[in-house]
Amino acid sequence: MEKITKTKLDQFFYLLLAVSTFILTHAYNGIRHDGILYMGQALLELHSNLKLDPFFVFGSQNNYTIFSPFYAFFIKLFGLNFASIFLLLIAQSAFFTSVFLLIKKFTNFDFAFFGIIVLSIANPFYGGYGIFSYGEPFLTARSFAEPLSLFALYFGLDNKWFLAFGLGFLAGLIHPLVALPAVFILWFLFSKQYKSGYIALVLGIIFIVIGAYLGIHPFNKLFLTYDNAWWHLVNIHNPFCILSKWRNGNWFCLIVNFFIAVAGIFYVENKKLKDLFKSIVVACVVFFSLAQIGDMTRNVLAVSLQLWRISWVLQLIDMAFLPYLTYKMWTKNYVGKILTIIFISILLNQIENDYTTFFEAFLLAITILIFYKTNLNFDENIKRLFERKNFTWLFTLTILVLCERFIWLYEISFYPIDFQFNLLVMERCAYFTLAMVLFYAFAKGIRIDEKLLYIVSASSIVALAVSFFGIDFSSFNYFLGFNANPYMLNRAFVLFIIGILFILILRLKALGYVLIFSLFVLSILLWDQRGKWDLYIETHTTNNPFYKYIPEDSSVYFNGQLKYVWILFDRPCFYSRQQCSGDLFNRKSAFLIEKRLNLVKNNKKDILNLCFADKNLGFIVSQTKLIYKPVAIWHTGIKDGFDNLYLYDCKTLRN
Repeated sequence: MEKITKTKLDQFFYLLLAVSTFILTHAYNGIRHDGILYMGQALLELHSNLKLDPFFVFGSQNNYTIFSPFYAFFIKLFGLNFASIFLLLIAQSAFFTSVFLLIKKFTNFDFAFFGIIVLSIANPFYGGYGIFSYGEPFLTARSFAEPLSLFALYFGLDNKWFLAFGLGFLAGLIHPLVALPAVFILWFLFSKQYKSGYIALVLGIIFIVIGAYLGIHPFNKLFLTYDNAWWHLVNIHNPFCILSKWRNGNWFCLIVNFFIAVAGIFYVENKKLKDLFKSIVVACVVFFSLAQIGDMTRNVLAVSLQLWRISWVLQLIDMAFLPYLTYKMWTKNYVGKILTIIFISILLNQIENDYTTFFEAFLLAITILIFYKTNLNFDENIKRLFERKNFTWLFTLTILVLCERFIWLYEISFYPIDFQFNLLVMERCAYFTLAMVLFYAFAKGIRIDEKLLYIVSASSIVALAVSFFGIDFSSFNYFLGFNANPYMLNRAFVLFIIGILFILILRLKALGYVLIFSLFVLSILLWDQRGKWDLYIETHTTNNPFYKYIPEDSSVYFNGQLKYVWILFDRPCFYSRQQCSGDLFNRKSAFLIEKRLNLVKNNKKDILNLCFADKNLGFIVSQTKLIYKPVAIWHTGIKDGFDNLYLYDCKTLRN
């Protein structure tokens, strides 16, 4: 591959572009998802009364991580807001660095740059229902376990086994479920060189069995199975942990990622990198087989280990090395070219959510096959296009591609699908088809008058203008805001912007440098995307008029919101859907939360009835004023949150 970088200054700005891309696609939207659970585990270290919360009362996964006291130390030192942001920035910096170094170990700076771009742009969600992703833009134990696992692989591939297993062990202390796949891969690589690895595996299995007989946590769950009632609750509240509950789309992504890794085994020449892909493929087969057995036997330990999490390593390594792998495949043979098109089209389809991508990929694959059948060199003909004498051909093909891309840009704004939208999709396909036909004519040396080519260009522009006549272009404003979920700029739009900047830096370096630096500054300014309400509660925490009225041992119900109760009051939450994540690990917890879930459902119309239905409930926070007199009223004045909140004392109502 021809080097795209020549100086240290070039490399600095390419790296800045990669960092900007990562920041734009990992915007911060506060403490959310299961970052709320990890925050609660840290608060438990500071407020022992939280042990009365249903999520903690019978024990939780907090018993298997050292992250909570670490997080709690920084909360006590700096406050919740600063601690969560500070630790997240450290974790994400480590994640970015670990990925970059891992790619660069086997390739060069250019492929490392492209690998970071693909990793930032590609769909990061893995497993069932797209619940989890790597490099998440909120703080959890995974935030640190992931880069530590990647650094462990980095040193393991360098035969620095003591350091590698040490980092893997540390990652396991922080998040054992995330670290386990990486440790297995390390063991596989180690065992290829040293037979003592198999002895260590046998000793490990013996230790687990003895631990199960002695009742040592968590190995005591080895001989424990989910009964029908408990298994039913797990199926309802944690379906992403059960393979039979996964959706077809989840399996499709997994299979594609698996075959990308298999392609790595055949097309990569570096032995160490080939071994890495082999170990990942083996780990996937072993882990998913055990996970399936665990599901079929309803084994608590096997299901709780969530062995399908090997997916995070599989998908991350695939995306990180995809530019290098596709380059190797493209330059190998025409089969490699076809595979390259398939992999890239699937990746783009996940970003764009547009089935036109598959049509274009299919058409491009057919074109390449025709070129090979007619002994026309596809790559050489692309180079010929840039010769001065072929300017008219290049101009015409460029116009067709730009028209196609403009429609694509409109499509990903998620404009409501209607008749006019479908016509645009068909027009986009027509532009791409015409471009392929003209390119083939150019390669075959078919003479076409230059005037006719210019007419094609002009007609394409006019047709595009007519197609967009009367369309409301305000839909393009979508790109300037952040999605409600997953709280990030549209990835396809980011790819479009950085693509332009990449071309600029190749041709107009000074301008490219200025624009890249501007994008970097803009990405930092846009990073914190919290609404006013979340920003307020995370910075003010217990500074509210309700806090002093609620005793430490009282539980609070606040519209099913776990985050608000824990942050605003430091009190146990009566019920929240997020507490159901504990169903997987503890039967008593599962049934307690299910009981409260049913109470909340049955009393939805008159929420104050909860006070009489369960005497464990201490207070209710309501968004509306109810028939009884509230203990206190909080006029928040925050429009995107709750303008007015009312506090009701259940004990007073019961009396």
